[in-house]
Amino acid sequence: MNGRIIAGVLLLLIGVGLGVSGYERMQPTMGDKATEFMANISGQKVPASLQRDKTDAYILLAAGAGLFAIGVGVLARGSHRA
Repeated sequence: MNGRIIAGVLLLLIGVGLGVSGYERMQPTMGDKATEFMANISGQKVPASLQRDKTDAYILLAAGAGLFAIGVGVLARGSHRA
């Protein structure tokens, strides 16, 4: 039973860490803000080559949410088996 609790807590912590990391990667950088500002001034669309790919951020968020949910499930199952 103690092993389940430890595993559940570890999954929760790793899930939160991945979620925070994904969230931070989604936030605009100074370069993103500068290109957005220049696009607003010029009235032109930002070229695709200057836009940042955020796929890794979405993957980290999804993985974090999944591990968090699994951790909650492990903890819930562990407490009902006592």
